[in-house]
Amino acid sequence: MKLTRIAGVSLALGLASCGGGGDNAPPPLSGGPTPSPTPTPTPTPASYTPLPSLTGDWSIDETVCWRDVDPELGILGFGQAIPETITISYSEDREEFRLQGDSVDITFGPSDNRSIRDDGSQGYSKFVTGGFTDVFNVTLFPVDSSDTVRAQYFGYFSLNVNSLAGPERRYGCQFGMPTQPGDFTASAQDFEQFAIFGTGSRSGPGTGAGAYFLMDSTIDFRFDPARNEIDITLDIAAQKQPGSETELGEYTGTVPVDPATGRFEGSLPGSLVLSAQSEFSGYLYGPRNSEAVVTFVSTGNQSSSTTFRVYGQAFLVAD
Repeated sequence: MKLTRIAGVSLALGLASCGGGGDNAPPPLSGGPTPSPTPTPTPTPASYTPLPSLTGDWSIDETVCWRDVDPELGILGFGQAIPETITISYSEDREEFRLQGDSVDITFGPSDNRSIRDDGSQGYSKFVTGGFTDVFNVTLFPVDSSDTVRAQYFGYFSLNVNSLAGPERRYGCQFGMPTQPGDFTASAQDFEQFAIFGTGSRSGPGTGAGAYFLMDSTIDFRFDPARNEIDITLDIAAQKQPGSETELGEYTGTVPVDPATGRFEGSLPGSLVLSAQSEFSGYLYGPRNSEAVVTFVSTGNQSSSTTFRVYGQAFLVAD
């Protein structure tokens, strides 16, 4: 089953008339039934399939991925009119996922090392040349640890690729069912239920080795359909362990939304650190823009001697 966006179609029927003038014109006809007006066609309603309900073969092209290929970090296809990305598809007969894009074309299925977790997510790994592995993890229904953010119309996958030449490639990608044209809410929408997942690192005197995690970070997210814009404030609070929180910037501003696709993208400056910049990209998902995901990449200088880089996703559900 190929998933495509269903758009409403309306037909406009025009009536043409002709008339004559002059003294010899025949008198107007009278009597007979009065013609009925042409009814206005009913627009096709927006239709969405929750990701946990997908069956058969399916493919989703609307994805946004952060991409980490040391030393480069960014959002894949950021700033492109038609952004390059990594698509995800599934074959029911083969029970096989396929990931394509950015020179990647990899399948994962039953012949690979597979694990199915209690939360329904699946993990795969396969050995490649040199004793390394390609690793793929996917969930069709993200649920945060406190069970407060339950998604129906977006999913998430991560991909580590060692089978291509060069350093390891790491991706984290959102995908799903974008809100369809004409199905956006008429009034502004706040998204107060959220979960933030990501990782980061710092470099400089006394920073030490090891990754930072972002679960204590916060986001304010408001979609205004009158402006076709999203107001965002992302505060990144990173920590290696409980009680060791490190501020890595607050990023505030507005990014535009494409009403034809539900996609948004923009770059915002950071505060609370010496200097920083963050790229944001994502989609509004599901009926009446009920869900959203923001993929972000932030880099900067925490001080004159310490640099940092963080990347991840914010999963959001509207009130």
